[in-house]
Amino acid sequence: MFEFRYPYFPTAKTRSILAELTRDLGSPVEFPLLPDHVLEIFRAVLDRREDLEFNLAEPYLFLSYPIVVLLSSLCARDREFEFLRYYVANFYAKQFKRAIRVDPNPMEAITQIFHALGLQIFQDPLDPYLSIPLLSYVRLVAAGGDEQARLVYQRLRGGAIRDLEMKDLQDLLREHLRRQIITKIATNTQQESRGIFTNPPELELTARVRDLLLANKHLVKTRETVHLTREMWPPCASNLYGRIGAGQNLTHHERVFLAVFLLATGATLEEAVEAFSPAPDFDERLTRYHLEHLSGLRGKKQVYHVHACPTLRSLGICRKASDPVCRKFMIKHPLNYYKFKKKRKMTGLAKK
Repeated sequence: MFEFRYPYFPTAKTRSILAELTRDLGSPVEFPLLPDHVLEIFRAVLDRREDLEFNLAEPYLFLSYPIVVLLSSLCARDREFEFLRYYVANFYAKQFKRAIRVDPNPMEAITQIFHALGLQIFQDPLDPYLSIPLLSYVRLVAAGGDEQARLVYQRLRGGAIRDLEMKDLQDLLREHLRRQIITKIATNTQQESRGIFTNPPELELTARVRDLLLANKHLVKTRETVHLTREMWPPCASNLYGRIGAGQNLTHHERVFLAVFLLATGATLEEAVEAFSPAPDFDERLTRYHLEHLSGLRGKKQVYHVHACPTLRSLGICRKASDPVCRKFMIKHPLNYYKFKKKRKMTGLAKK
């Protein structure tokens, strides 16, 4: 059943099924084994793994999703657990990718998802590709972090984005879901969450989740990892590093810029890998592989250089407006900022 397989794209039927189940059960937390399933999901979230120790039967997957989101909303009120909204969102985005891959009729599922989101999608009879009306596409990718989803890279014809393949749609929906869950967890009010988790079994589950988070928060690297002189960094690099430390994913261009900047300012390969480790989608093997390419250790042995400020502005990475040094001294390159601050620091030390 679609509603059980994709609970994170709720339909009117989803809400009626959930209401019926919770009425029969008294509370979803009283469903047999549901607390264990919820805790296993949180373990997988903390470990940043896609596989669960046991397969979730569809009713459990259906019931556990709203509970995980609500518990994440409660826990993320504490600053030390703010990372949860990004980690949980990344977990379910990966679960969606796996579910659609094994779906016997993925096109039908994607059509239902679009309808659940209030969006349109169509396919011309003689065209093997899919199309999305422009307004639906803009709503789907609004505030998204996927660089390749930008309109400038799409084929716009006859008021619609054309020539989309199944993989394109899956990627668009996965990123939309990730952003949707981040927003949902961040905007759930404390009163709304607390109003639901009030009876003893639910309070017990909340306590067990908090205990699990406290016992395993060492797995989440939100602390400072690069010991280099960050006070000399330009605001563009500091902003990206801070976002990773808060548990956010970066776009492709943001990752490349930060990686090249780290290497150019003296970070070792190990320090650069460590700098990216708090990201929810961190993969050490892939991170190391890309860093070795950027530093000239792999492939064409070409060392990549740090983008200049005009390029960073075009990519939406520049943060000149927030920094007086950038504005006053007309900084045109991030490394010039770094050298300027370094020289100023050394001059200050010499005077002392």
